[in-house]
Amino acid sequence: HAYRSDFPPINQLVIWAGWGLLDRSFDNTDAQLAPHLADLKDESAPLQDRVRSYWDGNCSMCHAGNTGAVTGWDARAFTPVADQGLDRSPRSGSPDMAALLISPGDPEASYIYQRSASEELPLRMPPLGRNRADDVYLDVLQRWISSL
Repeated sequence: HAYRSDFPPINQLVIWAGWGLLDRSFDNTDAQLAPHLADLKDESAPLQDRVRSYWDGNCSMCHAGNTGAVTGWDARAFTPVADQGLDRSPRSGSPDMAALLISPGDPEASYIYQRSASEELPLRMPPLGRNRADDVYLDVLQRWISSL
């Protein structure tokens, strides 16, 4: 089967609904036009969208504002940036770490960058499920913070 580029891709929710795995149906056009997360490697997407999409997929299960397991910072992509709490001090900061979650223009002085770049077990974020830093994410995060 050759892929026909004249047909739009079919959204995963549309396929699952068609298989009867979901209790409702979805229109493919509406699904394609709905808000979505940005791919970290998509250079055509704004840096902020890429970083916030990464956070939504990798951080928001714990960092979801007052409703998350770790209260304070809200990593959900559809929370307005001004309401994410990025200008605050970290909840569990130490004198050796950055004083703000994001320090505009200075990635090295940003707590989120420091934790994301660390490979040390007590510091690395996320603490489980990884043993090395995500270099692609760190590059995009560094460029975004530098641009602020």
